[in-house]
Amino acid sequence: MKRRAMTFGALLMMSFAWTAAAQAQGFVVSRTFVSSAGSDANACSRTAPCLTFAAAAPRTAARGEITALDSGAFGNITITKALTLQAAPGVQAMLGAMSSKTPIVVNAGESDVVVLRNLHISRNGQGTATRGIEFNSGGALHIEHCVVTGFSDTGIYAATSGFNSDGAGPELFVKDTIARDNGTGVFLGNVFASIDRSRAENNVTAGVWAYFDSSLTIRDSVMAGNENYGLRAGPHNSTVYAEDCVVTNNGAVGILSEPVTYGPNVKIYVSHTMISGNNEGLRRPLDGAIYSFGNNRLTNNNTNGSFTSTIPEK
Repeated sequence: MKRRAMTFGALLMMSFAWTAAAQAQGFVVSRTFVSSAGSDANACSRTAPCLTFAAAAPRTAARGEITALDSGAFGNITITKALTLQAAPGVQAMLGAMSSKTPIVVNAGESDVVVLRNLHISRNGQGTATRGIEFNSGGALHIEHCVVTGFSDTGIYAATSGFNSDGAGPELFVKDTIARDNGTGVFLGNVFASIDRSRAENNVTAGVWAYFDSSLTIRDSVMAGNENYGLRAGPHNSTVYAEDCVVTNNGAVGILSEPVTYGPNVKIYVSHTMISGNNEGLRRPLDGAIYSFGNNRLTNNNTNGSFTSTIPEK
């Protein structure tokens, strides 16, 4: 008797059937779903989605994905493992509305990678949460295509407990994201951070602040209209590399390098960046260092300030 090879379509249907059956029985699976019409009593499957990310997380395997199927508010969540939270294209998945809790807290293991994609994290003018995203521990946190707005302390707060056991620090990657109308847009401590194609707008204390023991590369980004500082480093041992950025219309200083004591422990390197329309373009008290590669535009500030020195391009 001839044996017929099973077709790819049949294998796929079997896979879907197994996943649905597993979810119905409460098993942990790699992909789960939430919906504004869902229920946390559901299996979190595509056809029986949960209502909140927090309910879906225990039913999602490590390195799995939770996807919001439609626009709505999906509560708050503390993430303790490698996980992706995301919204389907065209969907506005909101976290944090009318809550006193930080919408997203990452307390993951030192090798865990967490991804936040296409999310709207907002206090919505009604809750009392003071931070939008809080990154306390983990291997890496990726924030992609998100909006973080309305938090009195910080929009994206990445101040980890320090180096992991392998000697490497936790990593933060922010891409195509807006942090606006917060106390500070992005706050960094004990992290290696990269910010690309993002905006920090109309925050109070600073747009982006590398506060202590951090290394930040920020590229192709805008820090504009912040009440005090656009880009700030210090007072403790931080290094910032800014390239192809716009720092404009900030109420106090565009770029501030501010060590806590005299000494070159806070450094900012600036390349191909427009610094204009600020009250003060550059400020570097107590031997804070701001280096130029000779290709920036420092103009039309009430007081321009000056770079520490110019490093020739090679």
